[in-house]
Amino acid sequence: MPDTLPLSKCRATMALASVNLALYIAIITGADSYVLTLSGNVQLTMAQPWTLISYAFTHTHFAHLAVNIFLLLWMGFIFERYYSSWLFAGAYIIGGLAGGCTFELCYMIADAWQGQLSGASAAVLAIMSFVAINRRHKSTIEKYIYYILIAIIFINIAGLFGNNPGGSIAHLGGIAAGTIISLIVTMQRRQRTKHADNAKDPLITKAELSGYTSLSHNEREQLFKQSKANSK
Repeated sequence: MPDTLPLSKCRATMALASVNLALYIAIITGADSYVLTLSGNVQLTMAQPWTLISYAFTHTHFAHLAVNIFLLLWMGFIFERYYSSWLFAGAYIIGGLAGGCTFELCYMIADAWQGQLSGASAAVLAIMSFVAINRRHKSTIEKYIYYILIAIIFINIAGLFGNNPGGSIAHLGGIAAGTIISLIVTMQRRQRTKHADNAKDPLITKAELSGYTSLSHNEREQLFKQSKANSK
């Protein structure tokens, strides 16, 4: 796998960044952002269910857009180097949905909170969480992503008691979703690797085809030692 990948080859990254940018331009030129942002009012959300995901593409402030686009391009450059564009897009959507649902759930519990949710932060942080947990990246700066993510988690926990608790809880929901997706993908990759290694081992192949009793005493001892070594 190459260590570098042109951004032009990161199709999902560029597509998602383009949608975010296009919607921002539409909003600053007069489009109504109200039908795209997520409301803390559950009844309104039920009337506009698409806002559970459309908010994750909607920005009303340039600084908010710029930070999210930067992180999206950075994380996408890493993510799509190792995994498919479909997985990247799926993680973005699931992260956005997780952030939106967490936002709605907390507003239902603490109905004193008021506000609207917009921005790709929860979705982007899901991607960042995936990359940080997966740790398949090699360059020096990318190794600090894990520590940056830890700092972001603490900042958002503190933010629950600040002026924008809804945004903070949505960010944490996105991070949780990205972590779960990363753990699932990592487990699947390890299982595939284990099966591939087993398929190459003649003793395991013999045991699978003819049964464990077909192995000699020395072969059983060798298989036991291999199993013990692999479990370390």
